[in-house]
Amino acid sequence: MASLIDKYSSGSLFDDIEERQIIWHIMLDAERKKYAQLFEDYKVFLKACRELVEELSIDESSLSKIKCIDKLLSLGKFSYGSNFSYDSFPQELFGIHGVFVVLGRGCCRHLTSFATDVLRQGNDFCDKFYCKAEQFPMTETLDGSADHTINIIKYNDGYIGYDITNHEECYFISPMQLKTVKSLIYMHYRPELQMAFEGMNREHLERNLLDYSQSVGTFDLTDEKLSDMSCEVSAKIISKLKVVQDFEKSTEEIKEKIYRQIPR
Repeated sequence: MASLIDKYSSGSLFDDIEERQIIWHIMLDAERKKYAQLFEDYKVFLKACRELVEELSIDESSLSKIKCIDKLLSLGKFSYGSNFSYDSFPQELFGIHGVFVVLGRGCCRHLTSFATDVLRQGNDFCDKFYCKAEQFPMTETLDGSADHTINIIKYNDGYIGYDITNHEECYFISPMQLKTVKSLIYMHYRPELQMAFEGMNREHLERNLLDYSQSVGTFDLTDEKLSDMSCEVSAKIISKLKVVQDFEKSTEEIKEKIYRQIPR
């Protein structure tokens, strides 16, 4: 079988990739040593977040769970001080992008990382999809830089995208391109940063492209169904307000501890 990578890339995607991954590993090792307590505290917090999402989810699907994460995140329930605002800033922790949610600030890479971290606490598949977002289709190529990040989750027998920044589902129209359901934005796969700074190798990328190719044409969720699901998620959170309040109270100390350790 012909390589999908070779079909969609000129080969420049792999220029200096090994050297960049070595640099990433060195940076990650340094982070883990310098912020060892922060890494451990974040793990404890993620476990509590996962338990909350399990209780509030309307069903066992990853879509229900990530919509629940999205709603709670927007309400500031995962943030110290109970406020969250979309913000991009230069400070990073490459090993735990998602921890910045606790700070109450973050952009797409922090939101998608946090959702991935929470879902992976259980048995849910969740990955990140670095992409270039455009209003129109583009030439299908893996080469080039990304300007946005969304999540990839499993739904039924295929994969779908979820843009947690803009609260919207996406479906595959090709192995390397998704389209949002409502806003009709095209998400073009640009995995360079994921390869350089998250350790993705060629085999992982090839497997992703194969999985995504098999998901083309399988999306069967209507606008009405997605809207109903969102309403059900919101209603479940309201009906379980005491559970949410207990979560906020029980995690107040660990959130404050994490907040004070995050570099800025």
